[in-house]
Amino acid sequence: MSMNGHNVKIITRDGTVTLKGQAGNDGEVKTIIARTLEVTGTADKIVNEMSVQGEHK
Repeated sequence: MSMNGHNVKIITRDGTVTLKGQAGNDGEVKTIIARTLEVTGTADKIVNEMSVQGEHK
């Protein structure tokens, strides 16, 4: 995992997990979400605000 992937911010509030920051690529985003899903048990509790390094919004 890239340095960006290791530096994603994980914010929890009222049972919802928000992921913020940049990942190195789409695969890292998917990996981080999959690991978060293992903890939350449901995708409904995950808010993905990550971007991929180099992408422009």
